[in-house]
Amino acid sequence: MPSCFLPASITLHQGDFGSAGVVVLRVYKTFSVDCALKFIVTESPKPGSIRVLDRKGEAAELLHLAADRTAAEAWLAAHRQPGAVLEDVMADEETMTVINGRPA
Repeated sequence: MPSCFLPASITLHQGDFGSAGVVVLRVYKTFSVDCALKFIVTESPKPGSIRVLDRKGEAAELLHLAADRTAAEAWLAAHRQPGAVLEDVMADEETMTVINGRPA
């Protein structure tokens, strides 16, 4: 069976389209990490905020970043994401990111 090589990329969710709470089209744009564009993290999430992820595990995608658990649960109730999980942003994540060699 041949192996498949996928180049590194970043995918941005540009928007959802539909009506009455039903999404009929999701638009994403994918960029190769080799493209001329530069993507910069301008602000790290604040400790105590909640990530809404589409699933568990390392391949999870960030759907929303909420200020607190109540806001995250309200967002989930309004956006119907089956399989979504909530993840707390911890106070020591900025330190862990620097330790792993990535700037915060």
